Amino acid sequence: MIQFFKTDYFIARPPQDVYWFLSDFRHYFDQLPEFHGAQLSTDDTPVAPGKRYVVRTTEEAHEYETHVCMLRLDAPTLIEYEYRYRHKNGDTDVSPMPWEKARVTMRLQAYRNGTQVCTQMHVFHVKGFINRWKTSALKAACARTQKSANENMVSVAERALTVK
Repeated sequence: MIQFFKTDYFIARPPQDVYWFLSDFRHYFDQLPEFHGAQLSTDDTPVAPGKRYVVRTTEEAHEYETHVCMLRLDAPTLIEYEYRYRHKNGDTDVSPMPWEKARVTMRLQAYRNGTQVCTQMHVFHVKGFINRWKTSALKAACARTQKSANENMVSVAERALTVK
């Protein structure tokens, strides 16, 4: 297991609202520019451990789709999910990344007049020198774009929760 990133951001809304928003990808997926052109699918079951989402792109170059599974949910303080890549034509794992799967843990804490979100991502089964080197290079690239991704999430969350 390798820590891929750790980041914090503040959302000016109470923890229970932020938890509601972040615990279900359907609340924000299509509003984030990072997912432009991708499609999210899931069933109508409530958000709970075991709930699954599938992210598909329409690009022909991508032979994979992303499978997300909710692992732990402890309202309003913890959201944890895992994702891995699967071939579009079946259940075979195929990863465009140098790891087999990733786990994201979000810890939410009341802070001032809102919620501090502390997020960590760990990657699993990185084997071999080349894959460790690729992971290190991706980690550096991700660190450069994380600030923008955080700003996008905060903006989308605060806008959506104001309307809620």
